[in-house]
Amino acid sequence: VTSDVTIGASFAKQTFTVTIPEIENGTVTVKNGDTEVKSGDKVEYGTALTFEVTPNEGYELVSLTAGETAVENNSYTVTSDVTIGATFAKQTFTVTIPEIENGTVTVKNGDTVINNGDKVEYGTTLTFEVTPNEGYELVSLTAGETAVENNSYIVTSDVTIGATFAKQTFTVTIPEIENGTVTVKNGDTEVKSGDKVEYGTALTFEVTPNEGYELVSLTAGETAVENNSYTVTSDVTIGATFAKQTFTVTIPEIENGTVVVKAGEQTIANGDKVEYGTVLTFEATPADGYEFESYTIDGNSVEEATVTVYNNVTISATFKKIKEYVLWLFGENGPVEVYSDKELQHLVLADDKSEDGTEITISAKDCEDGLYIVLHNSEKLELVKLMINGSDYTNYVENNMFHIKDVKELMYVDEVGIQIGATYVDKLSSLKSIGIDVKNGDVEFYNLHGVRIPTEKVTEGYYIVRQGTKTVKILIQK
Repeated sequence: VTSDVTIGASFAKQTFTVTIPEIENGTVTVKNGDTEVKSGDKVEYGTALTFEVTPNEGYELVSLTAGETAVENNSYTVTSDVTIGATFAKQTFTVTIPEIENGTVTVKNGDTVINNGDKVEYGTTLTFEVTPNEGYELVSLTAGETAVENNSYIVTSDVTIGATFAKQTFTVTIPEIENGTVTVKNGDTEVKSGDKVEYGTALTFEVTPNEGYELVSLTAGETAVENNSYTVTSDVTIGATFAKQTFTVTIPEIENGTVVVKAGEQTIANGDKVEYGTVLTFEATPADGYEFESYTIDGNSVEEATVTVYNNVTISATFKKIKEYVLWLFGENGPVEVYSDKELQHLVLADDKSEDGTEITISAKDCEDGLYIVLHNSEKLELVKLMINGSDYTNYVENNMFHIKDVKELMYVDEVGIQIGATYVDKLSSLKSIGIDVKNGDVEFYNLHGVRIPTEKVTEGYYIVRQGTKTVKILIQK
């Protein structure tokens, strides 16, 4: 120093370089107050730098550094050259899968199953495997408030998966059914054709065949309905088949005759079945010596030989033995003939000339209209007496015929027999024609009651004449 001297010095703030390298997956804007600091700019010592950090979509800031120092409170004070660094990473979001009723939802990220509470990165595509419980179907599948479409959802935030399942419903079809009706019910509610019912609904059926028909089959789809109930597991068509009822015709073994039963021209055998409403006719044929008495239907006597079948039916007939009468015919000097009708179409008994008479058996059936006794008055013979069971019926003969109207009234011998006797005499105009000569004497005349008549008192009429050992019955005419 050689003189007074004033020392002077000037100082200035240090400046430091701020380096901002290229940052991936986001941006960092560095500011000094309101002034943006670019990479390579210098700032004074003590400058408080602030940061505007902007992650790219789907990313988040992991770290922000100034040199080796982590930036806190979004501010850093420069004390040296400094390099700003930022690390960004994909955002992760929580997937919540609550308990779901009536089905399950499996959430996947690719092939990896996502469990409740797992995290996935932003933009992850979740897929879903939805399995309804039996009888249920998916109503809605949601991710948050969004309905899942095409079974895929892209995660952009925390998300709760939801699924709603409901009972499946199926259509019940009831086509028009012939020859009967089927009412389908769900509990007490009638189910109409086209109605829908839930899976597992137990349908019941009220089946009503038309008159004369019966149920052959009741089906639900391809399944035969059992115990009048069917559980719905899919769309179903109800079907019923009705057929004419058939009933058994019983024709028991019949004594003393036969019965032929027919349906139209078809002969029905014992045990055959016929349809409801079939009209049966029957014809009885008695065995020899028997006559038809009555038809019976299920044990009840009927008058008409026909029945309409509405149930199992037993058809029978009863026959009774034809009552027989015994006729004893006696013809003296001439024949006796007996017929069953006055037209003489049905000869019952031919003439008989035996002295002891002839015993003939005749059925009561042939005597229903009585008997006609035919007598033989002729040029040579004349009836003098007709005796029936000891009574004289001579005066009742008309036109050589006598009609026994009620055979039973004349029965005797335990009501089974009739004696018929006819006595004839030759029609003679003189005694000589029979070999008696009144000149020879010893001729006796008797009336038919056995009283002797003096010869001088003999007039016209019938007499019994005796001469020696010869006895004849004569008719004296003028």
